[in-house]
Amino acid sequence: MYTIDGLGPYLYSVNVAADTFEAFLSSKQLVADATTTFDVALTSGGGTITGKVTDADTGAVISDASIQLQLDNVTVQSIQTDQNGEYTLSHLAIEQYVLIASAEDYQLSFVKVVVPDATPITENFALNNDPGTVSGTVTVAGSGLPLSGATLQIKQGNITLGSDLTDNNGVYNFTGLAPGAYTIFALDHSYQTAHLDVEVEELKSTTANFSLVFGAGVVEGTVTDENTAVGLIQGAHVKAIRNNTVFGTSITTEDGEYSIPGLAAGGYTITVGADDYRFAYNDVTIVNDQVTTQDFTLVAGSSTVDGTITDTITGLPIAGAIVNAAEQGSSFIEYTVTESDGTYSLRGLFVGTFIIDADKALYIENDTPAFAITSIGQTLTKNLSLYPENIPPVNLTGSVIINSLLLQEDRIHRLEWGSTPSAEAVGYRVYRNGVLVAELALNTSPLVYEDHNTSASVPDIYEVTSVNTNGSEASAGTIILQ
Repeated sequence: MYTIDGLGPYLYSVNVAADTFEAFLSSKQLVADATTTFDVALTSGGGTITGKVTDADTGAVISDASIQLQLDNVTVQSIQTDQNGEYTLSHLAIEQYVLIASAEDYQLSFVKVVVPDATPITENFALNNDPGTVSGTVTVAGSGLPLSGATLQIKQGNITLGSDLTDNNGVYNFTGLAPGAYTIFALDHSYQTAHLDVEVEELKSTTANFSLVFGAGVVEGTVTDENTAVGLIQGAHVKAIRNNTVFGTSITTEDGEYSIPGLAAGGYTITVGADDYRFAYNDVTIVNDQVTTQDFTLVAGSSTVDGTITDTITGLPIAGAIVNAAEQGSSFIEYTVTESDGTYSLRGLFVGTFIIDADKALYIENDTPAFAITSIGQTLTKNLSLYPENIPPVNLTGSVIINSLLLQEDRIHRLEWGSTPSAEAVGYRVYRNGVLVAELALNTSPLVYEDHNTSASVPDIYEVTSVNTNGSEASAGTIILQ
């Protein structure tokens, strides 16, 4: 017997785990002022994932690193590494998971893992130092009062990498982030879900504050099989998508029901997928403080797109790249993450014309030309290569130095910066007022440029950029000196 009390009348994800049994994930709608019974039958056995977490620079093992195993953005198992930096996740159902490794003072890392059977899988992580952070406050629109207990999620390409609850002052904090673009979501059942895009840099803190509007819409419905003998579909995954961003998700209950609250008024695409079925989607219009119903009937049988994502320069596979499938002219309908060997698999596709898109932090997004799936049961291969993003040098600073000798004076503009994180950079260029004045090799130490005999009456605008192997330049760091 188990009892969980103090819950509101909402749809909840239910995760059950026990030694020697496969973890169980489903959902259940609760009713106000009532006790809901939800019995679970666990299956013994399951697969295993083992691995080691180390420091990317020194190779030293990292003990007490956090390992999280996610299924459809819900954590189904978590564990800490032992004194040898090793971990083991046992009794896993046959599924596609996202595995996340994080540790204090390190950048988190994630990868997709497929558990096909009981055969043990090894997944090691080498974590980089110098993480960034994102923090902020959540307040109520209009009053400005702090909103405590709001849920914050940090995502990269719709993959949830962490969550936090605001404290009594409405404050939240995410640490251990790798450089790159993220989206922060602020959620509360009574308020409209909001999101902000942020850019994280090494050893820097980024601020993202939210002001949530009270009163939101809900989309709910039932998912059934077209074969009435099968009837309701449990465990289908439903998403509410707007402008290629997932604003809410739900897993259907044993009654085939789903509910996604917290949606601001406007148009959304609702998508639904389930194992061995074709994806389905429909556009809905959400109205604040109203419930919109959208039912789905799924058809058994689907097609698959597989492939490998690699680095254009090195040809090496890219782990943890986010791959999206979109029907041409429409919002994306499904996404996945590449495994450690750079491979991916997108299932549930139907007859139509699609585009596959791939992206990862520190790389330039790329997509395939449109291609057709002409029949159910097809398996197509679509490989993509990503060109490393050219990242500007960091921590650009400037100073004015005056050297005097007898009657002569040398006014020096001194620039100094840190190395670019880009693995494909080969050097740096310095521009003064739009004119190239210096080029420095990548291994120059220290990274300093001094401009002599400058004018005290006219300001000089300096730009410092890194140069990639193909000669392309990153966006420049800029500073004005006078």
